[in-house]
Amino acid sequence: MCYEEVSSCLHKKFALPPFNVIVPVPPNTDTRISLAHRITEIFVDRYEDVFLDASPYLHKNREIGSIKKIPGESIEDRKRHLKNAYRIEELRHIEIQGFLVIDDVYQTGTTVRGVAEALRVQYNDKPRYLITLTALKENGFKEIPC
Repeated sequence: MCYEEVSSCLHKKFALPPFNVIVPVPPNTDTRISLAHRITEIFVDRYEDVFLDASPYLHKNREIGSIKKIPGESIEDRKRHLKNAYRIEELRHIEIQGFLVIDDVYQTGTTVRGVAEALRVQYNDKPRYLITLTALKENGFKEIPC
């Protein structure tokens, strides 16, 4: 199962996770429960005193639509399309150690950059980590720091 693979990967990387807030990247076009949301739910259910699911606090400032389906739109166009698309409410009831952003598909990175920007604006001093479950970009794939 995907949760076990993510959990194993995190255990290998960190003795203790440097984050306590998990941010599943929301789907652009609908309200279905994505794989990123499901994995977040499992982490929070299994470690309820450790992790907070930030999805109720992450909001779209406007409807985004599926930018991946717009033919001919460049990555720079997608970045402009997603500028200020997300915001996150202030999390006053928890001492934030850092954020783990989970995205189910990494294609161009524009959606996750939009979420990362919202976190940077509100919580610039907190570390942000990214895990993607599927990488689709071919040729020149680079890890994008959040």
